[in-house]
Amino acid sequence: MIKLVVETEYFTLKCLSEGVYAAIAKPGQGAWSNAGIVDLGDVLLVFDSFSTPSAAQLLRKQAEYITGKKVKYLINSHYHGDHVFGNQVFEDVTIISTSLTKKWFKDQNSILDVAKEIEEMKQYLDHLKNQLESTINPILKRSLSNQYLEMSKVLEELPHLWSFLQSSLKTI
Repeated sequence: MIKLVVETEYFTLKCLSEGVYAAIAKPGQGAWSNAGIVDLGDVLLVFDSFSTPSAAQLLRKQAEYITGKKVKYLINSHYHGDHVFGNQVFEDVTIISTSLTKKWFKDQNSILDVAKEIEEMKQYLDHLKNQLESTINPILKRSLSNQYLEMSKVLEELPHLWSFLQSSLKTI
């Protein structure tokens, strides 16, 4: 039986079985994708780090609180921002990914000019808002609304993400 462990601003944490937890993202709040926590006995593993440092920070705090252990490993399932933009919260742990994920993380998540990135993201959000206003399909409307809210959260944290991405691209 799946048991609710905690409800947070960004996600709902559920116990799937002993030592295995799912962090289910709340739509539009800044986590975007789901994450996982696995207590391996002597070490703690987190699977994916959400799309914002704020959501990742709360994920790490909850993981360490419920297990009484420090995170030792973070696994990145793939390079998309909704799975890796919270990595900066885990800079002091071993981050595990495939070599292709590592390469694509570097290639796809590079921000050379943060001011330009912010302006482009604002334009993208305006475009999403226009699409949202003109869409009548309720499923598409819900999807666009969630994307708009999530990207707005990423925009809020973009200056923090930029500094992390710049330093991580040099060291990964």
